[in-house]
Amino acid sequence: MKKLIEKIEEKIGCVQLVDRISENISNSDLNSLLLEIFKNKTEKICPADLLNQFSNNRFTLPSTIDVIEYKKFEIKWLESAKTIGFTPIQLSPLTQLGSCSAVGFVNQNNVVSALRNTEVVSDSTNVLALITANEFKKNHSNDRIRYSTAHRHTRAQHFTNPAFSAHFGAFCMVSGGLDKGSFSFELEELYKHLAFYLSILENELESKLIVKVQLKSERKDFADKLIEAASNISSKVNFIKEEVDNTVDYYDLVRIKIFTIYKELEIDLIDMGFVDWTKKLLNNKKHRMLTSGGGLELIFKLKNKLI
Repeated sequence: MKKLIEKIEEKIGCVQLVDRISENISNSDLNSLLLEIFKNKTEKICPADLLNQFSNNRFTLPSTIDVIEYKKFEIKWLESAKTIGFTPIQLSPLTQLGSCSAVGFVNQNNVVSALRNTEVVSDSTNVLALITANEFKKNHSNDRIRYSTAHRHTRAQHFTNPAFSAHFGAFCMVSGGLDKGSFSFELEELYKHLAFYLSILENELESKLIVKVQLKSERKDFADKLIEAASNISSKVNFIKEEVDNTVDYYDLVRIKIFTIYKELEIDLIDMGFVDWTKKLLNNKKHRMLTSGGGLELIFKLKNKLI
């Protein structure tokens, strides 16, 4: 990227172009500038070129799944989550610019940035965290906030695996609330999330499920309570305690992943853990948030043996 920027600067005769624009132009002025540039660019696109570009753009081609059956599948998951207290919400295709990178460790280059101070949603949990924090800030309620959503995620990074798409259907849930001590929030919400996923996945998939637990804390009292709670959820699931993966450091306390075995391969289905996003957004160290989610379109394909 750096060499490409230097090439552009040399071509138009302006050194430190990115720094000058970033530091001296407001977001509003930058938006106006880019709008005019894109207007000029689109005026030069002929219909034949448009079709050719569309057919070769990994971001624009539609999914191959049966959309009606998939929508029924989405509704089933949303309705199931609603029965245990998660309010379903329909997200906008766009979210605030920096929704992932400003609170986490996501490289903005892996997100499709857009105009008008927005970006295309790449992870619904970050958007649900913003909604949760905004609601807590307005209402100052001590009640726990729980949301679920089924949304299409778009990722900018290039995948070499042809089975991976730049956009895919995902299902996500979040729980937010204040710390009540003795890990009561953490254990209760973790149990709720984990029990939901194991119950619905056992009904959807014929293959075996594996739960891998990475404890991020040395607190033995939390670990003992977690293991006791997890063992009460399902006798069909194999629980495995893993070494902590320090490369994924946006989770606090614990990270839990659910896998299935498909054609002798271990397939990653669900990822969950506690994040500090609402602590940062609200500047409140007492606020807790648990996020969870996975590729719903992948689960749909596994269920219907489409891969």
